[in-house]
Amino acid sequence: MFKLKFSLRNLNKFQIESVTDKYFSFTENEELSLLKNYELGNNYLILGGGSNILLPCEFNGVVIQPKSQKIQIIEQSKHRIIVRSDAGLDWDEFVAITIKRGWQGLEI
Repeated sequence: MFKLKFSLRNLNKFQIESVTDKYFSFTENEELSLLKNYELGNNYLILGGGSNILLPCEFNGVVIQPKSQKIQIIEQSKHRIIVRSDAGLDWDEFVAITIKRGWQGLEI
């Protein structure tokens, strides 16, 4: 989804009004190729869940927000599991999923 003059108020935990010139969100990596259709410049911000950021009133650039929340098992054995999660997955949700699935010893 590509939008112009997009409000980021609902995308940051402080609910501070902030407007970006351009906003792009995606759920599949293949959608990133759509960005080549737009003049983006060099000023960009990759926005996660918005909990560790204070946004300016106006952002003169493009905000890119991954939305995909998939978890992929990379390697699994009796004593170890290696997983990869998409950038759109909230950390607390990721931890809750690992606990629910019995994956102990979460390490970054």
